[in-house]
Amino acid sequence: MEDNWTSKAIMSPIVEYDYVRIDINNKMAEVNVIDYKQQNIVMRLLIDIHKNEIKKTGTLENYTLDEDATIHSILENIKYFIKEGISNP
Repeated sequence: MEDNWTSKAIMSPIVEYDYVRIDINNKMAEVNVIDYKQQNIVMRLLIDIHKNEIKKTGTLENYTLDEDATIHSILENIKYFIKEGISNP
């Protein structure tokens, strides 16, 4: 016998990225990771592509996200934006 049923789950983002500043010439960026519901900054990243350096304040330890993977994803986005000349994504 075949069951015909569906389930529904409401999905909402946990965090959002705020690309505060992208300096294309100096290959630097500032990114805030914001709690979507609370609208507060939970982590701030200062990224310097030239120095291959990321300065981080805050953490994602209270979230179900892999912090290293999130930072890597943001870093790859920044590299793409700089490569394409996008200063305000």
